[in-house]
Amino acid sequence: MRPAWLDIHLSAITENTRRVRRHLGPRASVLAVMKANAYGHGLLPSAMAALRGGAAWLGVAVLDEALELRDNGVTAPVLLMGAPLPDDAGEIVAAAVSQVVSTREAVEAFSRAAVAQSREIGLHLKIDTGMARVGADPADAVGLAALIAGLPGVRLEGVCTHFATSDEDAAFLAYQAETFQTVVQRLEAEGLRPPWAHAANSGAVQNAPDTRFNLARPGLLVFGCPPVRDAKPDLLPALEWKARVTQVRAMPKGRAVGYGLTRRLERDSRLAVVPLGYADGWPRSLSNRGRCI
Repeated sequence: MRPAWLDIHLSAITENTRRVRRHLGPRASVLAVMKANAYGHGLLPSAMAALRGGAAWLGVAVLDEALELRDNGVTAPVLLMGAPLPDDAGEIVAAAVSQVVSTREAVEAFSRAAVAQSREIGLHLKIDTGMARVGADPADAVGLAALIAGLPGVRLEGVCTHFATSDEDAAFLAYQAETFQTVVQRLEAEGLRPPWAHAANSGAVQNAPDTRFNLARPGLLVFGCPPVRDAKPDLLPALEWKARVTQVRAMPKGRAVGYGLTRRLERDSRLAVVPLGYADGWPRSLSNRGRCI
């Protein structure tokens, strides 16, 4: 009953996905990233909207998100992108999703779990090309890929990396892309050719065509939030944050306003009070910085 709400435009999510697909061209498919409750837009309806726009895959960060999709009848390919704990392998295999891996321990755990369930799971080998987060060292890529290819219950479905600076540092982006391309070539030279290779997040989708391989992972773009300004494709905002004004007050020139008194009125003013705060994701650090309509 609070006088504040979000309007989510699912048609915008569908159209943005369609525009990203056109921007990528025919050689690359779209994995629409739906992590963090679809960036706050609502996981299930946003996922369905992206699929209507032509997304071939959905990407999530944690098992709960994958289960919510499967429990609600979503049959599209889902990639669980967060680093797995070996104890979760059985439940992930049972969810019929694909999983990012970067360690021998994880690969072996998924093989055991899949064999125990008489199932098979697609694994995407993640390579750390410079972000220093989840990922295998490039020198270990061939060995891990061969391990996946040789164990029962698992298949080498993809190889991937993640860019650290796709929206701000073109030189480091190029370094990561070259490192990843070298890994892909080494795998191919050993006869290890996974169906999918993917690296491009939203920033790279916009400004780095050579990094798209045959699958791209836009997140913010799908929701109309381009990380790179004035770049294609043109997008539609999918979210409006609205609230009713709960009080209007007259204040004289010179009066200081708000926490920290960060604003001093330069003229006689009318102040509108809007019932939003920490609980809604509005941090105090935005005091005297925001705009509204």
